[in-house]
Amino acid sequence: MFRGPVPVEARDGDWKITYRKPQNNIWSLQLYGHDTAMVNNEARVQPTLLVYDEHEKVIQVDRGALSIVTRGSCINMQLTIDEPSQARNMAVLLKQVPS
Repeated sequence: MFRGPVPVEARDGDWKITYRKPQNNIWSLQLYGHDTAMVNNEARVQPTLLVYDEHEKVIQVDRGALSIVTRGSCINMQLTIDEPSQARNMAVLLKQVPS
């Protein structure tokens, strides 16, 4: 039995993202799902990190593994930037994966 919001293709959910740059070209990110991102108290997502240069051209893509996030847990990702001198912006895409 399905409990939760009516399933639709477009789904909004709140996520908290924290990041650290402990070394020159290695970034560490943590993704925390809010209750609005959960269905049946869990979120099944596949994260993807996109790195852009100053001309908004994608210069690096890092796709994470399918992860299940519950209350009190998070997704940890580390990204080594291949061209740190060219990297200007980063975007995080979260693809919801049905159970």
